[in-house]
Amino acid sequence: MNSKWFLAELIVEFHVENESSRLVHINSILVSAKNAEEAYSKALHFGQRENTEYTNTDGNLVTVTFRGLRDLNIIHEELADGSEIIYEEYEDVDEDDISHTIAEKDQLAVFMPRNGDENLRISTARRAFFHVRGKE
Repeated sequence: MNSKWFLAELIVEFHVENESSRLVHINSILVSAKNAEEAYSKALHFGQRENTEYTNTDGNLVTVTFRGLRDLNIIHEELADGSEIIYEEYEDVDEDDISHTIAEKDQLAVFMPRNGDENLRISTARRAFFHVRGKE
């Protein structure tokens, strides 16, 4: 049987020594596996590799902890330009909510300033949508 592609969403927590707040990343990764069980095992393995500690530029210890999987989905299409990787479905969405999800180019995460964190960029439209829908 040929391998299939899966999309795993890893929940990774960052805790900085002497700070009460915690930062959480949802890391979406590709997993190649023959079936869902193998994909699940591999996703957990990749998540465990996130566990580490380091000292940040302020001299504080940062503990990075893999907390678990948020989701694991199979990618039904072959990976190619324009392939659908995953979709989200929301029911009973009104026009105002839909309008808030549409982003201008400068609101797309790829075009947003990074504000010091090279990896963390969430589009304004996505943040607004989840706020409106009570997801944030």
